[in-house]
Amino acid sequence: MLSLGLAVALFGCGASQPLDASDAVGLEVRADGRSVGLVKSERGWRLSDDPSTPLDPSALRNVVSVALGKIPCVPVQGATSDLSEYGLRPAVGTIVVNLGARGSVSFDVGHPSVDGHATYVHRDGAVCLSASPLYDAMAWPAHRYLDRRAAAFDPAHVVSLHYTAPEGQFFLSRNGSVWWVREHGPANLNGVDELVYGLAALKVQRWGANADAWGVPTHTIAWAENGAAAESLRMWDDGSELLRVCRGTALCGYANSEQWTLRQAGLADVLAHKPLGDWLSAATEIRVTRMGKQQRLTRLGGRWTGVDGSDAFIHALQDLTWSGGMGAPRGEHEPYRLELEGDRGPETLYMWEAEPELWAFSTQDGEEGEWTMTGPLAPPWGRVQ
Repeated sequence: MLSLGLAVALFGCGASQPLDASDAVGLEVRADGRSVGLVKSERGWRLSDDPSTPLDPSALRNVVSVALGKIPCVPVQGATSDLSEYGLRPAVGTIVVNLGARGSVSFDVGHPSVDGHATYVHRDGAVCLSASPLYDAMAWPAHRYLDRRAAAFDPAHVVSLHYTAPEGQFFLSRNGSVWWVREHGPANLNGVDELVYGLAALKVQRWGANADAWGVPTHTIAWAENGAAAESLRMWDDGSELLRVCRGTALCGYANSEQWTLRQAGLADVLAHKPLGDWLSAATEIRVTRMGKQQRLTRLGGRWTGVDGSDAFIHALQDLTWSGGMGAPRGEHEPYRLELEGDRGPETLYMWEAEPELWAFSTQDGEEGEWTMTGPLAPPWGRVQ
């Protein structure tokens, strides 16, 4: 996106034949004896030396506005022939836009304007002002263009997460809108959201660090999004203000440790002890079916109605406590099917009483429960034997 922005910003500056920004396939920024190259790929703009890492859209937002043609490069009326007044002789930097089969276009970048909101540019013998951060971009090292998110993912698309810390480890997986803690049971949705969204909000202050001497990380988090390969983040937390992080195998840097509020996160923070509470609090209708008999329960004004005892039944479901074990076989038990409708969309649960006051639950109509909960529970229409 940066190259598009730079190209469009400058194509309007004295160009006899305007060029379409879509023609640009690459860009090179030359300044202070170094060069940074960017290329356009099917996945968007990338660094030439690091085509796998996305660029930071927020850091380049102003330049994108230029790329969309919203910020033109305005000719400087009465410009003097002494280009040194504009920082253009010698120039602060030079930008070369690769147009593929159409060749390339190069132009010089000078000083910022007096108010600091624009940058002087020289091309085809003319001087113009581009209201974009071109001057700042001349000083950016390559890693400055990278996405500053420590973990570059969309929280809504994450389907699994493996968390390892000094306090232990746990593995989360998502089935629809329901999160599970592998080998333990249903997850606490608020705890999972705090972990996933907190991780997504962690920003790196500076990339480009060398992690060779950092030793073994204190935290490791691996995640996967829908249809994507797993990625990982390693962290070294020694209690100081700087949190050392590495995304993948090579991209390392420093973040503010105050942003990392989950350094003490453990299994207890993500495990739901009353897992049906999250589901039922968002439900507005529940259809309960067993052996061909169905009852429809509806929530009105905070109370559940449908048959006598509906409200007490739902509250008893919410109060069931995870037993600490996994599900029991169904055997000869005919399960109850609970179909929930509400703010989180449709959900289906199967449950049966494996032992007195020990209820097995599953999200699939199988022969084995996924987790068990304990507590008294009497369906309002009685048990069908």
